Amino acid sequence: MIGFFIWIETKVKKPVLPIPLFKNKIGSILYIVSFFMGLGMFGAISSLPLYLQNVQGLSATASGYLLMPMMIGAMVAGIFAGSILPKV
Repeated sequence: MIGFFIWIETKVKKPVLPIPLFKNKIGSILYIVSFFMGLGMFGAISSLPLYLQNVQGLSATASGYLLMPMMIGAMVAGIFAGSILPKV
């Protein structure tokens, strides 16, 4: 599917993800690292509540309270990165 996506993106006039973005080595590394960071974050967001409720025996509310620091940290980091990135 990735190969098919890349093939389609090279053929269309206005691609969703322009392939020339990957010519820059630093940009390519950044995109790959961001992909895996997002994968890990969403994996934790979706599996941690199930673990806390089914294995630890916590209620849904307690599970949500335990996820709050991670979500607040992600929100603060996003705001911080969003304010710094345009200045770079």
